[in-house]
Amino acid sequence: MKVVGITSWEPRACGIATYFKEQSEAIARLGHEYQIICHVDEGGHSNQPYAHGLIDLESPQWYQPVYHRILDLQPDLVHVQHEFGLYEIRTPHGRDGAAGLLSLLGLLKMAGIPTVVTCHTLCGNMKPHEAVHYKAMIPLSTITVAHARYQVERLRENLGAVPRNVTYVEHGANLHSPEEIAVLRPRGKRHLGLEGYQVVGMNGWWAANKNYLPIIRAWGKEIYPRLRNPRTLLLVAGAVRPGDPAQAAYRAEMMGAIEESSARDTIRVIERCFTPAEFELTLASFDLAVLPYRAASQSGVAAHAGAVGTPMLLRDLEGLGAYARDAGQALMPLTDDPEADGMAAADAIVGVMNDPERLRRMQQDVVTYTRDVLAWPRVAERYDRIYRDAVALERQLHLAQHPFAAEAMPSMGPAVAA
Repeated sequence: MKVVGITSWEPRACGIATYFKEQSEAIARLGHEYQIICHVDEGGHSNQPYAHGLIDLESPQWYQPVYHRILDLQPDLVHVQHEFGLYEIRTPHGRDGAAGLLSLLGLLKMAGIPTVVTCHTLCGNMKPHEAVHYKAMIPLSTITVAHARYQVERLRENLGAVPRNVTYVEHGANLHSPEEIAVLRPRGKRHLGLEGYQVVGMNGWWAANKNYLPIIRAWGKEIYPRLRNPRTLLLVAGAVRPGDPAQAAYRAEMMGAIEESSARDTIRVIERCFTPAEFELTLASFDLAVLPYRAASQSGVAAHAGAVGTPMLLRDLEGLGAYARDAGQALMPLTDDPEADGMAAADAIVGVMNDPERLRRMQQDVVTYTRDVLAWPRVAERYDRIYRDAVALERQLHLAQHPFAAEAMPSMGPAVAA
């Protein structure tokens, strides 16, 4: 099957670009071929003959050249990676709510081209403008895919009903054997100069919703003094997303808190945009990955950490909480009291790090969950079925609209339903 992917793409430093590269490579092994339509990125795709840098968010009509290129490529199906920030443009009245993406999907629907949309931001508690967007977008897709069952179920509360063309497939992750994982951890520690230390780590964009600051502030007084192993470090890794002033301001707060920490000499900072391989190696160096987010629908960091067998402490929030329960990982509560949240997170970190047997069980559980559920070959098989269902659905719709188009066409079975 010929597939056009609409997405961000390497060399752009973007988790969705990494996600779809891994996903499309896995699905391609089942016999599918991909062309990519992505952002212009200042000509960064000039040496990628399969990638078409056409999404120019400086133009409100960015979707038109994208649509015409899709027609030129004549795909069997279009697969869209959905995240508001990838398609929103600024207007005099604020952001446009990814209106161009809706226009693109409308044109594809009128042309009868099957579309699969994978949603990376499908919150359980939608903001009003998000609900308006999804109410318009989901019917324009052939099949819309969430990352977790609860995201599908919560559509009833957010949209008034669960659309029949919505299903879910877990995030997906690389598959490493226990033998490979055993080698990755010491290699990661050597690579980062952390040999001989236990590491509590946080890695990702330095955004306020990631909520790293309370952990940094609690490290010196509420966490490190209570750890049984004095050779334990807090590693803060990642960077500010280029051109994001809010993240730059949050970075300044984080660095100030690190400098003021009473345990400053036990905190390490690695500031850079990692390649996918470096990102994985960094997560492998952690003895415990902490994801204290206060706003998120799911996390690619969690999937990648699980892929390298790193135990995790996750906020009991949306997809993070669902992942922790399914994969046997540790949870910290989410409350309306930031101070209480900080203390609960500190207690959870201390409790896990002081219990080596629990850490061992968490590692075994997350490796098993990744192998049985998240491994790309398993995810690819589910997407292969979704692709075929989407093509069949569009064919059924075409026959319903044009009953004399193909008299000998066989009837199809039921479509995807949540």
